[in-house]
Amino acid sequence: MGMRKEIAGGNRKGRRFLAVFLAALLAAGCALSAEAAQTSFSYVYNSKDESVPTALAYEPVATVSGLEMGAGALNKPQDMVVYDDEVYILDADNQRIVVLDRELRLRRIVEPHNPDGSRLELQTALGVYVSGQTVYVADRGAQTVYLMDQEGTVTGAIPSPDPAVLPPDFQYEPSKVLVSSSGYVYVVSVGSTSGALMFDPRLDFIGFFGSWDVDVTESLIFDNFWRKIMNSQQVLSALNRRLPDPMVNFVIDDEDYIYAIRGTAGGRQQVRRLNSQGANILYTPSGQWGMFSERETWFDEQNNVYVDSLLCDITVDEEGFITVLDSTRGRIFQYDPQSNNLFAFGGMASQAGTFQSPVAIDRLGESLLVLDQKAGTVTVFRPTKFADDVHTASVLYQDGKYIEAKPYWEQVLKMDPNYELANIGMAKACSKLGMHQEALEYYRRGNDKEGYSAAAKLLRDDTLRRWFPCVLTGFVLLLGGLIFWLLYSERHRKNDYIVQISRGRFPMYCMAHPFKGYTELKFEKKGSVAIANGILAVFFIVSVLNRQLTSFAFSTSDGVPFNLLLELGKTVGLFAAWVVCNWAVSTFTDGEGKLREIWIFTAYALLPYILTLGALTLSSHIFSLQERAFYDIFQNIGMLWFLVSVLMSVKEVHQYTMKQTIFHLILTFVGIAFIILIITAVYSMLVQLFGFLITLGNELRMRS
Repeated sequence: MGMRKEIAGGNRKGRRFLAVFLAALLAAGCALSAEAAQTSFSYVYNSKDESVPTALAYEPVATVSGLEMGAGALNKPQDMVVYDDEVYILDADNQRIVVLDRELRLRRIVEPHNPDGSRLELQTALGVYVSGQTVYVADRGAQTVYLMDQEGTVTGAIPSPDPAVLPPDFQYEPSKVLVSSSGYVYVVSVGSTSGALMFDPRLDFIGFFGSWDVDVTESLIFDNFWRKIMNSQQVLSALNRRLPDPMVNFVIDDEDYIYAIRGTAGGRQQVRRLNSQGANILYTPSGQWGMFSERETWFDEQNNVYVDSLLCDITVDEEGFITVLDSTRGRIFQYDPQSNNLFAFGGMASQAGTFQSPVAIDRLGESLLVLDQKAGTVTVFRPTKFADDVHTASVLYQDGKYIEAKPYWEQVLKMDPNYELANIGMAKACSKLGMHQEALEYYRRGNDKEGYSAAAKLLRDDTLRRWFPCVLTGFVLLLGGLIFWLLYSERHRKNDYIVQISRGRFPMYCMAHPFKGYTELKFEKKGSVAIANGILAVFFIVSVLNRQLTSFAFSTSDGVPFNLLLELGKTVGLFAAWVVCNWAVSTFTDGEGKLREIWIFTAYALLPYILTLGALTLSSHIFSLQERAFYDIFQNIGMLWFLVSVLMSVKEVHQYTMKQTIFHLILTFVGIAFIILIITAVYSMLVQLFGFLITLGNELRMRS
């Protein structure tokens, strides 16, 4: 009995343990499922065209199949459009149009049929559009755009226009269609380089609309050059293939502006906003055409090829935010009305928020719907608070309401401190409030050099206004001191023949009198290795200060980590390479300079360059980008001064003629290039050797 109670008690403990274990396993499974479900991410392209992660902008809240809609499985759906809170899906291979409500539940199925009730067989239906009570279906195979009512009865058609009014060899193969508020119909034909076909409300063809120009590339210029000098049929045929890119899809906004995308990978102008004359009016704030889609090439390991983005669909909301769909990588890119990239998300995979073969995108309220042809599903993306704040702030920013947008930008920066548009928006608000110092920091974080320069100019002007009496007094005293020194020097100037230049003053004397100074330095032999090394050390220090302290507006190294060894190589290393090559070349060109002399002369010749670097570092904080001409004048004068010093130092140290000097300099540059090539090759070989040794060590460790 006691034994049975002990066993029973043990069984109860075992069952309790099993229950706890299963509960823990279930909880772990739920946690893993939750983690897997939250694999969605967003990224944004910064001002350097680098993709950087950002807070999640749109989260996938549902992926609905045809069965879940109540319409049965979708079979190769081709297009989708939202009209009057209803979702129309062109279920091409099922020969029907599935109409859903806001909840993506089946409302009705439209099966196309002729007026006599017979079924209309769609051949290769690619596009659907709804305007009023009319449903438009573009059928490439039938070379027709069908018009039908909400029940599917065909009420009209847009066949091919008269071939006499079309370009030679034009094939009318409609793939997409849309209708303006005034009743004009626009049709995209597959492969058409002339733009969209335009029909009036009576469905009469009136011309083409919105064709792309041929991009002017180096290859095109080269072909044109050869065409002018050769009469080869092969060259002419190659040139004839340089045709404009075809339009592949479009959308129309509430103001009847058409947003079109072209069928090419990469480059600018993939998206255009067309006015009534077909001209593109979609520009960035700098007046350039915007860059859309992926900016980084993706390597497809399965097919061993590099793949660029290829846009397949576009949608635009009431505020002008542009969202495009990339068919090659499954990415969704969103832009503001000025073509600034807000965020990107999606991808090609099987988890939530990714696709297998995306073909269409549209808006349903604030949500985005994406049609996946291969999966036969519609994925619903809902904006997060991050996206809502970005949208609200962007609208206020576009309207010039920088201060009103400030609280929303602050919320964005709490979620992503590196979001460039938010930093620029905060900078605009700070400038508006007179907080110029704070604006500088935000512009720096936003990588906006022009904005930084404008804020720095305002800060400079405010500072000058506050300290104008002191600045004016200092300027007068400085000018008076300069005049007094010049007059005193003129009265007490000694004859050049009796002036003795000390060893310590020779570097400054050579800098001020390069044509005479290096000649006297050669014959009086007052050069000092210690002074030369000191100049070289100052050169290194000033170069580092120039790199680190140059104003952000003029800096060319912002964002690049400081590397002490690299800076040493670019200064001391390059100097040493120059001296060695100069000496080596002189042994073949009968130069008289010794290695010690070349070291001294070259170091002395560096002084104008050192002073130029210092002046540029200081002036970068004084001038704005609008005043860059003064900055460039300083730079050009300093570089000319430096080149003259180098030329005269080489000429005098080796006792060359001017022609020999120039030839010697050319050979020296060739020698430096050869040294750099050797160093690069050795470095590459060492990297490969170390990589091989590491791989070999790992392999031996795994087998042991």
